[in-house]
Amino acid sequence: MASLIVVESALGQFVDDASQIWAEATAKRDNDPEIAPLALSRPVIDAVLGSSLRSKLLVAVDATGQVVGFTAVEPSASDRDAAEVRYLGVLASVWGSGVATALLAALPKWLSAAGFTSAVLSVYTDNQAAIASYVHAGWVPIGDATPHRGSGRLEQQYRLGSGAPSSGTGLELNAIAAAVVGGTRLSGGVGTIPGTVLGSLIITSVLSGLILAGVEPNWQQVAIGILIAGAVIFQGFGSSARRSS
Repeated sequence: MASLIVVESALGQFVDDASQIWAEATAKRDNDPEIAPLALSRPVIDAVLGSSLRSKLLVAVDATGQVVGFTAVEPSASDRDAAEVRYLGVLASVWGSGVATALLAALPKWLSAAGFTSAVLSVYTDNQAAIASYVHAGWVPIGDATPHRGSGRLEQQYRLGSGAPSSGTGLELNAIAAAVVGGTRLSGGVGTIPGTVLGSLIITSVLSGLILAGVEPNWQQVAIGILIAGAVIFQGFGSSARRSS
């Protein structure tokens, strides 16, 4: 979306807009025909903003002055240096137009200016469009998906910024795949930086496509395994051809 700016709310500005967007967006996400009234959606946003003096609301505003997206952030309860993105919503009528991308792009600079060194968020594992946006913006999954306390739906936590001890958990297969697809032999050998970078790009592209296609995480790992097997077989054919020549 052209002519989009991201600004910080001040003195309760834009809270009603954000609350209405959240009500409409969650209804569309969950295929709920009923949109929650402002009397129910506003307390959700107010709870975040009232939890700490460091809590903030960032909004995306289009060229006409309309608020088309927002993110509500508060300090993490477990890490004073980390922020928790409690809610990120985009006006349902402009989904897919780059609003979420703009909000996520503006977030790191604001977090740094506010004194946060990292951030976390949780997202339902079946919300593939949101996951694709987070992964594209550099957020990485941490730990395993767990049931949401209220809905029971599985949700995955993601982190941005400085690492945690478990930050790389679950990404080992992707790292191996990037190296093998990039030309490094599992049987032993020397890889190259350009090859590994190319392998990483291929793996990232494949994963992004699978996420957008709604493929479950377990099957995504199966696909990565198939890529590794294919690369090993291809390398074997190449070695046989060189020996026969």
